Amino acid sequence: SASANGGGIVHNVTAGDNSFAITNSTISGNSTSGAGGGLRNMGNASTSLNNVTMRNNTSTVVAGQSISVQAGAVTAKNSIISNQTGNNCNIAINSQGYNMANDSSCGLNSTADLPNTNPLLGSLQNNGGGTLTHALLVGSPAIDSGSGCPAVDQRGVARPFGAECDRGAYEFDMDTQSVYLPFVIR
Repeated sequence: SASANGGGIVHNVTAGDNSFAITNSTISGNSTSGAGGGLRNMGNASTSLNNVTMRNNTSTVVAGQSISVQAGAVTAKNSIISNQTGNNCNIAINSQGYNMANDSSCGLNSTADLPNTNPLLGSLQNNGGGTLTHALLVGSPAIDSGSGCPAVDQRGVARPFGAECDRGAYEFDMDTQSVYLPFVIR
């Protein structure tokens, strides 16, 4: 959490050009009393998101719960942007296609973008690998609907598992899905 802008990441470049690429990453559960719960882009900064999952980031500024762009540019491909409240973005971001958001605030209108779509994400937890992720749930529209993804996901799992790679940082694998059934005594 932060008391100023950018709960998760602040990318601010005051002079010259600077690019920052985020790939196969989960940005989740960040908060700020300023703008940009997940990412705040400022100055001449150029930030690209590739197979990123942004979930449950919050800010006191309702527009831009996930991404707030004051200046510079944010570009996304194969990424999932989803919050439970407020607008995900304060302005339209540059889409390179195959993105998904649960509202229309990010202005996603490129090839195979899915605005106003519930990505069906699980809770932030250990789904294998060295970092926490939001697993794609059975029936998620993010499954097998990406294009040109990295060879592995955030956990190091090979992509694609199905016909195509998945959007976001997590590659769905039906073979590793399990159901927890509690022991019942009758």
